[in-house]
Amino acid sequence: MDSISQIVLGAATFALIKDKEIGKKALLYGAILGTIPDLDILVNPFYNTIEQLAIHRAFSHSIFFSIILSLLFGKIFSKIHKTSFSSWFWASFFSLFTHPLLDVCTTYGTRLFYPLNKSYFALDNVFVIDPLYTIWLLIGCISLLIINKNSKYRHTIIKWSLILSTSYLLFGLS
Repeated sequence: MDSISQIVLGAATFALIKDKEIGKKALLYGAILGTIPDLDILVNPFYNTIEQLAIHRAFSHSIFFSIILSLLFGKIFSKIHKTSFSSWFWASFFSLFTHPLLDVCTTYGTRLFYPLNKSYFALDNVFVIDPLYTIWLLIGCISLLIINKNSKYRHTIIKWSLILSTSYLLFGLS
């Protein structure tokens, strides 16, 4: 999926869990985490085109990568904010792992269980760049940036942006 979709999905997912605690920082943390799996492209200059395709959407898109990084970021965030490790782990995990889950919805798919299983999983229910998927998350994230931190509507807005975007994916399956 395109980078904008991955950024707003990571931001919205992290905000759903941590917005009440840290406010707008949740969007930043989630946006960063939502982008990390695609940073495997930084090694592209060292490989030919075929090898690049084999490396992208491999380990950095696996559930194991998401678990390892979530343990690391959960520990870092819990130390910075001096709160429970568990909630930081889950916020990090969902922001990271929604990235490969969204990539599964594309034609190209991804290797969710790499290196144990090197098969690609692909549902092919959404185009790689799909504004109708991204718009709901973008509206939710922009709304959280604008709305006061103490507003009672923040959680509802981000929840509905995730519901609408996920419903679009489910509609594509049907």
